[in-house]
Amino acid sequence: LIDCGDFYKIERFGPYRIARPEPQALWSLQKPLDQWKKEVHERDENTCQYPGCSETKKLEVHHIKKHATHHHLRTRNTNGICLCKEHHSQVNRNEESYEYQFMQIALANYKRWKNKKNERI
Repeated sequence: LIDCGDFYKIERFGPYRIARPEPQALWSLQKPLDQWKKEVHERDENTCQYPGCSETKKLEVHHIKKHATHHHLRTRNTNGICLCKEHHSQVNRNEESYEYQFMQIALANYKRWKNKKNERI
């Protein structure tokens, strides 16, 4: 039995696999990495989110919680943040000390971005 997310689970019966609804299968399916990066860039208005920086060139998307240990968060919009190349290299291998601050920034940006998207509909 596998929780495949979006309210489905997969069961195997001999050579057959069946996907069936399951209200407790809550994980969202992962989106493609390119789509995730594009959405994070859009959400962060193509600007480095490191406090005090406003660089708009050479941006990279940083995983706030390492995807190696938090693979289920790999493509969640709230687990990414735009950083310029300089700040990304400064943050790498020291992620834990920035995690809380970046999570607060990402959540605030996500709420603002979602509100903007809803206004356009």
